[in-house]
Amino acid sequence: MERWLHSLPYAPATKAKLRNQLSCLYRHAIRHEHWKEANPIETVRQSSKRVSIPDILTLEEMQAILAQLSDAMHRIALLVAAVTGLRRSEIRGLSGQTLISNVYGSDWKEALSSGCRRA
Repeated sequence: MERWLHSLPYAPATKAKLRNQLSCLYRHAIRHEHWKEANPIETVRQSSKRVSIPDILTLEEMQAILAQLSDAMHRIALLVAAVTGLRRSEIRGLSGQTLISNVYGSDWKEALSSGCRRA
């Protein structure tokens, strides 16, 4: 089981979460007598330590990237990522309309047409 887990092409934290979910599943099966043997995941070791340190952009680098983006939604997505630490998939799941209306209120259409520059 440990070899299989280490062979997966995921980040260590993702593999650790998977290991913990599998362990929980086996504990539940044992508690309800659906699994008669010991929990095979208990002995599996999986570190959740990062493989590399994230590359953190400087303020100047962020400004340079923002200057290259003409699409308001891309600018907002980048700013949301920068200030919240959300992952790409989490940002993709956000509704642009919701983001803009939370910042600009009911004038979100006007905000988009003006390039999202707040007065």
